[in-house]
Amino acid sequence: MSILNDEAFALFMSGKGGGYQPIPLVGLYNPNAVRAAGCIQRWQDISKILPHDKPQKILDIGCNLGYFCIVAADSGHTVDGFDTDKEVIYWGKKIIEEFGIPGINLWVASDDLLSNLRKIPDDSYDYVFYLSVHHIITSVLGWGLIKLTKCLGKFQELLQIWFLIWGSLMK
Repeated sequence: MSILNDEAFALFMSGKGGGYQPIPLVGLYNPNAVRAAGCIQRWQDISKILPHDKPQKILDIGCNLGYFCIVAADSGHTVDGFDTDKEVIYWGKKIIEEFGIPGINLWVASDDLLSNLRKIPDDSYDYVFYLSVHHIITSVLGWGLIKLTKCLGKFQELLQIWFLIWGSLMK
């Protein structure tokens, strides 16, 4: 049975969990979800920053259902995403599996952001997205921001994404 016909998935998408993240590539879009349009706009802004001449390695912290992972992978990038919500990761993996979307690895993370970041080797990623967890990052700004920088290996890209986030919030 297709995930699109799964009653549990329909219930999940109509609730507060993953229903706000659209997945247009597979026909999932909740027009009543206020944040759905924001996801699409954020991706349009991010895609202007990402290089298009070679695939990038991206980490999406707090990826939820995986919208940004999926659209980045569809653009040719390799993406790792994690979230503390087991249900969103479960359904995100189901979508990726059913629709054969390559280049994405999703996992459930512990509630402690820093312990998750400590497990990531330095210089592992070209870009790090933390689009809906910036408030958590800033609350642990000292070590967390330093570790994010080491994961990136490039402080410039971190700043670009940081300013993108705050720019989106200030609109």
